[in-house]
Amino acid sequence: MSMLDETLIREDVAGYLAENPDVKKVLPEAIAAIKSIFGNVDFCLQIMDDPDSGSGDVHLLVEILMKLEVDDALNKLEEFDQQWLFKQNNYPSNKIVFTLGFLL
Repeated sequence: MSMLDETLIREDVAGYLAENPDVKKVLPEAIAAIKSIFGNVDFCLQIMDDPDSGSGDVHLLVEILMKLEVDDALNKLEEFDQQWLFKQNNYPSNKIVFTLGFLL
């Protein structure tokens, strides 16, 4: 995981990545794509229950932390979706979610 310092990854996230090698494989690629579009941003990785599943499914929530205006951030997220996310054939969409986080 060259794009993320593994010493900074919470234990529950590290466990999830160990149990889901498909997520662990795609995460550095996604982080690199996000950084190329958003520039200098930080990330918050969390394990979240999926309230829609009803079966206790969980996924990795990747929050992109930035100081952009809302419209600019949404445009960049759409650019990420178009340039990287939608082009992934083996993307584990039921296991990883990208969202925006705004720093003041």
